[in-house]
Amino acid sequence: MTLKRELEDPASMIRRWFAARLPDAKPAQHRYREAMRGADTTVPDPASGRPPWDVIGHAISARILWHVDPTPAGTIASQSATELTSLEVDSSTAAEYQSLIDRGPGVLDAEVAARVARVGGLLDRLYRTGRRDDPHVEALTGHTTLDGLLAAAPQPWIDDTVALTELSLPLVAEHRLPGTHVAPTFAGSRAPSVAPTPTTSQRAASSST
Repeated sequence: MTLKRELEDPASMIRRWFAARLPDAKPAQHRYREAMRGADTTVPDPASGRPPWDVIGHAISARILWHVDPTPAGTIASQSATELTSLEVDSSTAAEYQSLIDRGPGVLDAEVAARVARVGGLLDRLYRTGRRDDPHVEALTGHTTLDGLLAAAPQPWIDDTVALTELSLPLVAEHRLPGTHVAPTFAGSRAPSVAPTPTTSQRAASSST
């Protein structure tokens, strides 16, 4: 079960819940399109190959969500140094990466924040897919310096992340309020994935049939 799939299903409980409370997303979509209307379109250099739009999209999403919730429990911060050390990243390098997260996106240079978000987006990608053989995730493996970890992405990908993030942030600024948390968990968060234990009477009924 994924949130994306549930939101796409008109019959799902969570889709119906959102439809009842947020019935019209068109004004927000319109504002986004208007903000993007004056943006210059940059065509990637064909010689450099097709950009990995999904990876760049992960970075943009992570950067925006980091802006909305820069707390220690926020989306980027939750992908902690522990995940990096599991990819054989030097522990001191992982700690330096964590220190950038702790400072928050507002005090970092836009490019540095984009590079931090790229790493966070890939860690989220790893969490969702479990695929350590993903070549983009593999690019994070074994780094011994923070500069090397952050630099492991072509400049055009970072430029894309910075440009789209800067256009998007004004649209989400109103949501950056005290108490706003991205990807919260609840007491029943694991319930859908945990099979209930049969009661004694259910086991007895099953064995009798």
